[in-house]
Amino acid sequence: MKRCSRLNDADDLCAFSRTISSIGRALSLPLLEEVNLAQDEFYYCRSNPTPALESFFRTYPTIKTVKLCGHWAWGSILGLFVATPTRQLCPLLQDLWLAPAKPLNESVLLEVVKSRTTPEVDSPHLRGVVPLQRLFFGPNDERLSLSVLATLRTHVAVDFKYPH
Repeated sequence: MKRCSRLNDADDLCAFSRTISSIGRALSLPLLEEVNLAQDEFYYCRSNPTPALESFFRTYPTIKTVKLCGHWAWGSILGLFVATPTRQLCPLLQDLWLAPAKPLNESVLLEVVKSRTTPEVDSPHLRGVVPLQRLFFGPNDERLSLSVLATLRTHVAVDFKYPH
């Protein structure tokens, strides 16, 4: 599914948010395990897609793989995957594929990975959240600092290849 709202078409300014929000009502996907979302720099929505994506991910707790490519508000989008006592979106998430058009916020990325791999001992807030296993980046996205990459590798398997 691609975000396809042209800025110059006022009726479609929020098409992505409306589309992603209506999928749950239009399609019965009780066992959805993978989602691939791409954001092209020439097509975008003025509204923030984060609330619509949060609702989408809450509707489909069976998602195990998320692939995100392109031009997103990466800080807020990645923030959705931080497991907290009040929000555990995609509790079965094992594979996260990221192919950003611009460098990622390393601190948010580390927060996502740590929150999904090193829960506090006997912490009730993460019961039912499967540990993240693998983190993939596009082959041209080796923009992470070596220290962050080393830290990520202590928590998950990290690889560089295209999401397909």
